[in-house]
Amino acid sequence: MVGLLTALPDTQLWRRLKREGRLLAESNGDNTSCSLNFVPKMNAARLIEGYQKILRTIYKPSEYYERALECLKRVSQDGPAPHQYSLVMGALSLARLAFKLGVLDRERKEFWRFFRHAVSEHREKFAESMRLAAMGYHFRKLAEAYS
Repeated sequence: MVGLLTALPDTQLWRRLKREGRLLAESNGDNTSCSLNFVPKMNAARLIEGYQKILRTIYKPSEYYERALECLKRVSQDGPAPHQYSLVMGALSLARLAFKLGVLDRERKEFWRFFRHAVSEHREKFAESMRLAAMGYHFRKLAEAYS
């Protein structure tokens, strides 16, 4: 996830902005809400517009799924063992995901393109690929809410 800079209390940035009279409020910790807690040097509206454009771009399904496929290529299977789910729970999760992203979602063509690549090129990482697809959908919905 990408976020806007926020000045957190008792950091060098916070102290400098306070000294310069540029602090607007305490940080609420949410750096994705398209709000600033300080006066930036550049135009604030332009800064936020640029942030929103970045969100729309990086979570656009074609862009996101391409990065997810690249990630699957580069990341090894070494590491912690994947969660073990029963066949029924795994099948239900896949069915829900396929229905939501592959039937209901307006970007279903991109999901099915990603799905085909995941099955044909990354079969051993299929569960991870579906986790990445679900995360991408979540990030896209957050980005849409802030745009």
